[in-house]
Amino acid sequence: MDGGFAEDFAINYSQFEGYDLIVGAPVNRMSEVKNRLIAWRKSNTDHLSMAQYRFDSSIKCKDEEFELAPNVNGRLLLYFNADKYTLQCTSLQMDIERQKTILEELKKISPCDAKKFNHYFDITVNEDRSFSYKIKTDAISDDLHVCGSLAIMTTSQKLSVETILRCYCNKDVVEKRFRDLKNEIMGERVIVHSTEACKGKLFVLFISLILRTTLSIKLRDWIRKNRYSLIGCIYQLKNIQCRKMGQNWILSKALTKKQKEISEILKLPVHSLDVRK
Repeated sequence: MDGGFAEDFAINYSQFEGYDLIVGAPVNRMSEVKNRLIAWRKSNTDHLSMAQYRFDSSIKCKDEEFELAPNVNGRLLLYFNADKYTLQCTSLQMDIERQKTILEELKKISPCDAKKFNHYFDITVNEDRSFSYKIKTDAISDDLHVCGSLAIMTTSQKLSVETILRCYCNKDVVEKRFRDLKNEIMGERVIVHSTEACKGKLFVLFISLILRTTLSIKLRDWIRKNRYSLIGCIYQLKNIQCRKMGQNWILSKALTKKQKEISEILKLPVHSLDVRK
C-alpha cells in the first residue's frame, strides 16, 4: 500500500488478519523516518546492502528494524537512487528560486500569504505589511538529502530488499492502469516528482484534449441523433481491425453500420476489405 495507509489502524488491521504488509513511509508525516533517512544520507558510508533493480541501475539500500505501529515490529527500508536525486534536486532548487523571485518582487505581504513561503523562508511581517525574510538553510539541506530517496516499511522478515522494491513499484503500475480504465482522460491530478515529468504529463494531456475536442465537434450531430456517447464512439473506432499496406489501410473485417457512419463523418481512409481472409 502507498503512504496514505501508513496509519496505526491500517497496519494493525493487516497484522490482525495475518497479512504481511509492504507500505510506503511518508517522510513528510513521519519525523522519525525522515530523521533516519537524513542521518543515513549524511553518513555516506552506512550502506548496508546494494539492490540491483531494473535497467541495471544500482540503488543503495539500508535495511533496519523499525516499529511500524504500537506492538507491530518490522523493517524500515531506505532506498537511494542517484539518477532521481539529480532530477529532484534540480526541481527543488528551481522551486526555491521561483519562490525567492516572487518574494523579491513583492513590496508588501499579508501574514496569510507569508505562510505559503514559510517552509523555506523565515518571513517577518511588519504592521504596514512590509516584510523581510531569511532563507532556512537547514530546511533546504534536509530536503536535499531526502531527494532521490524512498522509504518503505514492511512486516515481512523473509522478502529481500530487491523483491520489496519491485512489489512496491509494481503497485504503482497497477494503480495507474486501473485509473486509466476509470477515466477517459487522466487529468484529475498532477502529482509527479520532477518539473520535467510534470511538463511531460501536461503535454500529453494537452494533446488528449485536442483529440477529444476534435472528435466531439465532428461527431456532435451523430451523437445527438443516435443518442450515443462520445466514449461509445471511441469504442466503436477501437474495434475496427485493419492493417497498413503501403499508403492504404486495409480492413481485416467488414465495418458495422455504426462504424461506417462514424468513419464517413471522420473521413477515415479505411474502405477496402481484405477478401483473402
